[in-house]
Amino acid sequence: MKISTTALTVAMAVALTLPLAAPSHAGPASEALSRCLIQKSTKTDRANLARWIFGVIARHPSVSDLSAMTDAKYEKVNRAAGDVFTRLMAVDCAAESAEALRAESSDGFGQAFKSLGELAMTELMGDPAVQSGSSDLVKYIDLNAFAQAIISNGGADKKK
Repeated sequence: MKISTTALTVAMAVALTLPLAAPSHAGPASEALSRCLIQKSTKTDRANLARWIFGVIARHPSVSDLSAMTDAKYEKVNRAAGDVFTRLMAVDCAAESAEALRAESSDGFGQAFKSLGELAMTELMGDPAVQSGSSDLVKYIDLNAFAQAIISNGGADKKK
């Protein structure tokens, strides 16, 4: 089975950058690959994947002003993530990768990497500095307006 580099890159990028997307069905082959990826990846591997995701997203014009990532740093991040992907797919989880691609095509492969992306995000979000930073948003939310909207719309129990 031949897979283009672009298709593989897109599948992995989507899988890793959409951990909160609506769930889709994972078959047995992608579930086996997912288990392998999680078991064989280290915390450092997952941090390298998160750094890659950050670097890719930072390229978008709407957020590029928030990152000072140089081209040299971006290449270093890409190399580190490429090493992780290569080791996981071609060495540690080679049999599971081949079976997921054969049995479920790129959809199954994407599902397996989505699970790895979810774990990487969970680890990042669990850091106290990240938790503190995310709670800073509350300072800028009008909680009175939010409460009033809930009250005037029948509260949380109102069914549509």
